[in-house]
Amino acid sequence: MDNLSTILSSGIFGVIIGVILKTWFTERLSQSIKHEYDKELENFKNKLQIEAYKRNIEYSRIHEKRLEIISELAGKMYSLHQALTQYVSVFEWEDGPTKKERRKMVVETLGDFLKFYRPKKLFLPENTVEKIDSFIKRLNDTAFKFMRNVEYLHELEEDEIKKSIDIWVESDKFAVEEIPKIIQVIEDDFRKLLGMKE
Repeated sequence: MDNLSTILSSGIFGVIIGVILKTWFTERLSQSIKHEYDKELENFKNKLQIEAYKRNIEYSRIHEKRLEIISELAGKMYSLHQALTQYVSVFEWEDGPTKKERRKMVVETLGDFLKFYRPKKLFLPENTVEKIDSFIKRLNDTAFKFMRNVEYLHELEEDEIKKSIDIWVESDKFAVEEIPKIIQVIEDDFRKLLGMKE
């Protein structure tokens, strides 16, 4: 019986040791797997943060570029405004530039504006591009009518002079009223990008 009790004791002790070892081994394995998953998860989180940081930098650069473009575009529009208002102004200085010289200034300023604007318009909001494009078309029409009917006033018949004066006033009104509206749209876009306006 002594042997039986020894065998049973040894068997129970062996089972207990086996259960303890199995539990210990399972726990170690579980901890090891959890540790590996935690490392992988941490690596994945780090990669996501790096990608988010890269995207932030890219977005920041695009944002800065848009601000620079809009700022320079507004400056070019101010120059165009000045040239056009001088060209179509109903007031002229005796010793000032001729209408032909002022027209050349408008053509140069508009050319400079378009050379800058056209390749960069994809950085602008779509509604702003539509307004600027429409404005440019109206500007060309207005300037052409002014050149034909006012600049060459001395070549007109007497009955055409009234029409010429109306076109002159209309052109002056366009320069004084329409360009500031476009400038306001550009300035609003700039302020929206800065978060200063909704």
